[in-house]
Amino acid sequence: MKKPFVIGISGSIGSGKSLIRHLLALRGVLTIDADELTHFLLVEGKAGYEAVLQIFGDRILTEDGRIDRVRLGKVVFNDPLALKKLERAMHPLVADALQAILENTTCPLVAVEAIKLYDSELLHVVNSRWFVTSTANARMERLEKTRGMTQHEITERLNQQIFPSDMKIDQYIENSERITDTWQQLDHIWREMSQELPEFKIAQEELSAKTSGFILDLPELEQIDSRTVQQIDQALQKEKSEAHEEGIILSRALLTPLAGGEACLIWRFDHFNTIVEGISHNCTEKTILDGLVKLETITKFWSGNCLDVHFMKNSGLLGKNLYSHGYFHLSSFDEYDLPFLMRDSLNEGTIETHWVKPMTDGIWRLIP
Repeated sequence: MKKPFVIGISGSIGSGKSLIRHLLALRGVLTIDADELTHFLLVEGKAGYEAVLQIFGDRILTEDGRIDRVRLGKVVFNDPLALKKLERAMHPLVADALQAILENTTCPLVAVEAIKLYDSELLHVVNSRWFVTSTANARMERLEKTRGMTQHEITERLNQQIFPSDMKIDQYIENSERITDTWQQLDHIWREMSQELPEFKIAQEELSAKTSGFILDLPELEQIDSRTVQQIDQALQKEKSEAHEEGIILSRALLTPLAGGEACLIWRFDHFNTIVEGISHNCTEKTILDGLVKLETITKFWSGNCLDVHFMKNSGLLGKNLYSHGYFHLSSFDEYDLPFLMRDSLNEGTIETHWVKPMTDGIWRLIP
């Protein structure tokens, strides 16, 4: 199988690497966060779990025997030597997992976000190296808002991040202002690489042929009417923003248009799982099911582990139709049946229910 063209995204904490990754996902690129691979590797039974347990012992375990990433983080970020031990153990495992993904994916363009890109084996599989920068004030504001970090914690983390003085960088993206400004920089880079790198142009054309019309990019998001915006805000449980397209992107939401009207499916791709949050307009069950087939296509294309669909419990025949299409209630699975589905973020209650369809060829199978 032909290996994909790989973009490596690096930059300091708070620079906005995940935004660049999301903007690439809007174009159909398979985007990979090295931290998400680490999360998978730390699940009990995986190679990272055993390696970390040997180094730090059971002090970083929860009562039910799982690795507490918050507790582990407090240990390593207060001890540079412990951090180096963790990185020596985990970096080769992450590189092995990424290599397996690149050898098995059918997606011709892949973007990898890794803050330690230049200090790990990941650098050897990258075809184009991107570095994201932003002002100190922008980083501080971003980290305080999104992670609840104090200025002292941010300063400590930034002081621990040292990039090689001789690192090779192919593309810089400055990400301190509006999302539209950042998108324009990315669009310029995309066009420039298509003109100057034949291998990128081939991969980009193949990607476009397979994903065109599946996901709305920024120009299409700017054209969404106010009614649709209201429905999207409600599905994502977010407050209305002045620039709705920026609010959608900041929510890391993806929109897939449905046939026959203005309706679209609202979803996220989180930890390699397609999480369907809702629908922008009322439409027929057939239209919804046809849309889910499109999402299943993109999920397989991105080697996703499962589709998780949130619908109202009184959705009637739709639930029966989902069952006939291979979906099952989340409650019918044991928590160990779907270790790749981060259940902490799923709110199964009296109003909503989760219909889950596992994918047999997802990335989870490639985690050692």
